[in-house]
Amino acid sequence: MIRMLVIGITVLLGVGLIHAGGTVHARTASPPVFGPWDVGHASKARLIALPGARPQVQSDAERVIAPNAIIRSGVLAGIQIEMSDGYKTYWRHPGTDGGIPPELDWSGSTNVKAVKVGFPTPKRYVGEYGYAIGYKDALILPVVAEPLNESQPMTLRLGLFYGVCKEICIPAEAGLSAVINPRGDRGAFFGRPTSSGASGGASSSSGPDAIAASRLIDAVYAVPKPITADGGLPRVVTSRVETKAGKATVWVEVDFGVGATGTDLFAEAPRGLFIASVVKVSDQGQGKKLFSISLPDGLPAASKGITQLDATLVTAAGGVTAAIPLR
Repeated sequence: MIRMLVIGITVLLGVGLIHAGGTVHARTASPPVFGPWDVGHASKARLIALPGARPQVQSDAERVIAPNAIIRSGVLAGIQIEMSDGYKTYWRHPGTDGGIPPELDWSGSTNVKAVKVGFPTPKRYVGEYGYAIGYKDALILPVVAEPLNESQPMTLRLGLFYGVCKEICIPAEAGLSAVINPRGDRGAFFGRPTSSGASGGASSSSGPDAIAASRLIDAVYAVPKPITADGGLPRVVTSRVETKAGKATVWVEVDFGVGATGTDLFAEAPRGLFIASVVKVSDQGQGKKLFSISLPDGLPAASKGITQLDATLVTAAGGVTAAIPLR
């Protein structure tokens, strides 16, 4: 059975780099691989891959930033979804508007030991019937696929179930595949995204496939990284649980830093704990915001061993992952 992990980017791609003004490049083996499109309602999806992708560090200073640039083993791939204008699809927790989180089935793959999937930092979209957490118009989920035998081709097959939504949410299904050689010749370079959003050239071509390859690198850098232990921002300052009539509310204060924009918090719970909503309650000043997380079924018994929620803290600069203690 193939192990499928949904994880933060440092676990996904290993120890990271720090970018200090230069350019981080990923060296890739063989030409990029592009599977066939599966076309559905207002959307289409395919698998893409950059076999043997590795970073090239331009200076020692860069070894301390970009915590998501190193792939220690396996092949960098991606799930590419493109939607008609104004349509969106969903993050792992879809929000409150009745959306559909993606489901990924890799069981049809061959010569694949494990598949690890990262989700770029999502956005909140507020509508008439609640809010959605997800992505509009286009999305690439970065994937690292580890082969059983590196000397043999690897066939990725993905059964993808996801929501495509505008006024209403339509379930979509896609059967995706790509054949990848894990051991190709190392050649072209893929650059870290620039301030304009472009990446270093995957090819001399500027066609849709070359753009998709560059956007895969962008997506790698867009996956939230674990919060640092040195007091960096944003960070969870306090959390407390309030229980009433069998329901629980978790109050969370987050320090995003003075002047931070695009701030938000998304929360996920372990199995057995249901999150109904996450609401920004107030601005506490000095870059701090107060959020409430609604747990309508209350907290499980202590014997369940659930001690925290997983949080993604968001600013305009990107996202970090953190823990929210339940106490």
